[in-house]
Amino acid sequence: MRSLQTGFRRDLDTTPGQWLRDQRLDRARRLLAAGEPGTTTVTGVAAECGYFHLGEFAAQFKARFGVTPSAALGRR
Repeated sequence: MRSLQTGFRRDLDTTPGQWLRDQRLDRARRLLAAGEPGTTTVTGVAAECGYFHLGEFAAQFKARFGVTPSAALGRR
């Protein structure tokens, strides 16, 4: 475990947990941008990306991208 953390810190300047969170948020952003309002839901995208607490998802999304998930829905 320590080797994994050390390698992430050395090579990517992040922790494994933060890297995974960033990957999930990046995927959510892509899905929301490609989604169609009225068909794609923020709840569905959050669940598909492994988030089941919508408040946590929305807070992390806004902190990373500066907009709410609903504002990102359908943006191209």
